[in-house]
Amino acid sequence: MAERITKSKATEERPARNGGRRLPSIAVEEETIRAKLDVPERLLIELEAYARYFAAETGRKPRSMNDVILGIVEDYVRGDPDFTRWRRENPHSNNLESPFSAKADPRASAPS
Repeated sequence: MAERITKSKATEERPARNGGRRLPSIAVEEETIRAKLDVPERLLIELEAYARYFAAETGRKPRSMNDVILGIVEDYVRGDPDFTRWRRENPHSNNLESPFSAKADPRASAPS
């Protein structure tokens, strides 16, 4: 379950450039929602390597793994042209029921 948190006060960094390719912004300033994320060990190793890469390329050290993950996901979502088109075609998409709610997934309420 997610909970809203409003304590984030970090400033958003300008995207860094790496040989003409834009790297994702890592620090964010917005109201946040706390959500649990289970990361497989092999992906965590890759994310840690990416954080080292980001620091080496930009000279800026990410504040936390959370910031690294958020930066990568935000950059991916912003850069997906099909998603952007879908959002334009579905302007009320923020008002739709979450696909992760128990009501949307009958397996979520089933005993395990």
